[in-house]
Amino acid sequence: MKLTKKTIEEFAKVLIRIGEAGFLGSIATLFVSGLSNIISIAGISTSIISISIGLFIFNINDK
Repeated sequence: MKLTKKTIEEFAKVLIRIGEAGFLGSIATLFVSGLSNIISIAGISTSIISISIGLFIFNINDK
């Protein structure tokens, strides 16, 4: 299977969207739910990593 530039770009977009959704969900959980703050902070960290990887893939794909 050959990965085209368009496929890689779509994968990066998906990673960024997943990161955004996770970030918003983690912030909401932090303020609303009685769950442990560690769970929310872990979700925020994972979301930031997902967004960063998506942006990194975009930069590599443009070169």
